[in-house]
Amino acid sequence: MPMHGRQLTEFAQYFSYTGDKEGLLLQHYDRIQGLVANLRRIRAKSLNLPKDHPAYGMPVGKNKRVTY
Repeated sequence: MPMHGRQLTEFAQYFSYTGDKEGLLLQHYDRIQGLVANLRRIRAKSLNLPKDHPAYGMPVGKNKRVTY
C-alpha cells in the first residue's frame, strides 16, 4: 500500500513540474485510476471498524493484522 501512495505522489509531482496532462498522465490513466480505487477500497474497509477502534479510518497494508 505505501508504494501505491508513492506512485500517485510521483504522478502528481510530474504534473506539477511539467503541466503535461496529455502525455504521461493520459498514457497511464487506467493505472492511476486503479491505484486510487484500491486505496479508496482499503480506507473504506477501515471505516467499517467501530469508531473507538485504534485503527478506525486508517488504511492498513497487507501485513497488518486488523480484523474488520
